[in-house]
Amino acid sequence: VEGAVYPEPAAHQPQATPDAAPPGLAAAQASPTAKPGEAKMPAKRRTGLSTGARVGILGTLVVLAMAVVGAALLVQRTHRNGVGLPAALPLVSSTAAQALPPTWTPTITPTVTLVPSPTLEPTLTPSPTLPPPNPTMAASMDRIETEVADIRGLAPSGPVGRFVVPKAEVRPILESDFLSNGGSPAEIADQARVLVALGLIKPTYDLFTNILNSLTDSVGGFYLPWSKQLFVIGGRFGGVERWVFSHEFDHALVDQNYNIAGLGVYPKCLASEDRCEAIRALTEGDATLVMDLWLTQFATRSDLTDLLNYTQPASTFAEQSPPPFAGRDANFPYIEGLAYVKALHDSGNWAAVNKAYQNLPQSTEQIMHPAKYFAHENPINVASPPLGDILGVDWRSLGANTLGEWKTYLILAYSADAEVKIDDATAAAAARGWGGDSYQVYFDDNTGGTVMAAHWAWDTAADANEFLAAMKAYLNARFRGAKFDRPGAACWQVNQQSTCVFGSARGTLWLLAPDGTVLDAVLTKYPEFQ
Repeated sequence: VEGAVYPEPAAHQPQATPDAAPPGLAAAQASPTAKPGEAKMPAKRRTGLSTGARVGILGTLVVLAMAVVGAALLVQRTHRNGVGLPAALPLVSSTAAQALPPTWTPTITPTVTLVPSPTLEPTLTPSPTLPPPNPTMAASMDRIETEVADIRGLAPSGPVGRFVVPKAEVRPILESDFLSNGGSPAEIADQARVLVALGLIKPTYDLFTNILNSLTDSVGGFYLPWSKQLFVIGGRFGGVERWVFSHEFDHALVDQNYNIAGLGVYPKCLASEDRCEAIRALTEGDATLVMDLWLTQFATRSDLTDLLNYTQPASTFAEQSPPPFAGRDANFPYIEGLAYVKALHDSGNWAAVNKAYQNLPQSTEQIMHPAKYFAHENPINVASPPLGDILGVDWRSLGANTLGEWKTYLILAYSADAEVKIDDATAAAAARGWGGDSYQVYFDDNTGGTVMAAHWAWDTAADANEFLAAMKAYLNARFRGAKFDRPGAACWQVNQQSTCVFGSARGTLWLLAPDGTVLDAVLTKYPEFQ
């Protein structure tokens, strides 16, 4: 989300009415002759899935993407302790959950086969050769580059490939880049299995199309740090495209000065996904703040008119029923990232932002609560014991990673099952005491069985108790109240899945397995919870 309205860092920001126009847009509409500096434009909402608990998706696709116009409403919604929270959702009671059909749960069953998109094949047609901008367009781009460099206080060190791409040509470009950077249908299927186990998507969801939409939604753009090329989607170079260009050129400018491609995020995430998500929030928040400042300082009356007359079209690629998680997660680098970079900027102008590239944020917690970044409150290391020796040769690891405070919050508040979500305030409070975590997922290709173990460490015992209560409410709703007794744990069993949540003094363990026998075997690897 390219936010033009800055979220407040504390919980005093008024809640926006969902159908109300953003303040900047309303002001500009009320005064059509407003000067460029008199109104800020709204942001545009991305609806696609970015990675983190994308579980490697953006790290795989390796694209710094942005979306345009329409999500300032999200930016203005209530922020609890600096966390952007959408409108509250009701807590699902166990009574309501039990009234629903007890045979469905949004998890993988042996009858489900995840089929990659038929368009994703190694024989894809190479991306088209794009023409360079015409002289008029190039002159406009040159001027915006100078303006962005002036705003950002950084000097360009070399040329950048610049293209305006018709929407119809975007998919071949992104698919080709996906394959050339190590992506595969098998990887997409495994990422989907992980997200299903976490309850964030349903088994039949078309994850690949959502990945592409997470990179470009309607009129937008993207920057490829490995090829030093930026792309603006459109058929001309009007006010919307110029605005988008200011964002993308900031990516190029920061890359030239601080080597985005060498941050351990692009093309592959080399550390925990939570850390990579935090670094993406830094880069996208940087470009979003620049985009906003360019709009207020350099946009012409014609640019503003184009933006005011802009109608948000449907997503770039047709997609059916995207899960709530997808859009909110994709917005994180732009909403929370903007708030984080704004906090850095307020503390010491662009020099403070520049220092962040030399002292990178280590977690989404530091993005959501900038004070924790300033205090150097780094994540607790939580180990994931290997499970292969107890599961057997039929089980293969889909990977071990870190959820972070952000994905922990999303699990509670943005389930793929609309009847399962708990309210945002409860979810945010439960995730806020996050200290560290690790999770791992195994899959049996013969049976379709899934094993997952997620282990959290909390700042205090009170934080651990608060999360455990929220997790029990979530699991009771997800598993339709099908609870069974087990000493020292809360457990549920539906179809061919058993799940339990265990608590310790300052820890939580969530296990998911095909049956109780496998679950007990996995538990032996976590003596803290026995």
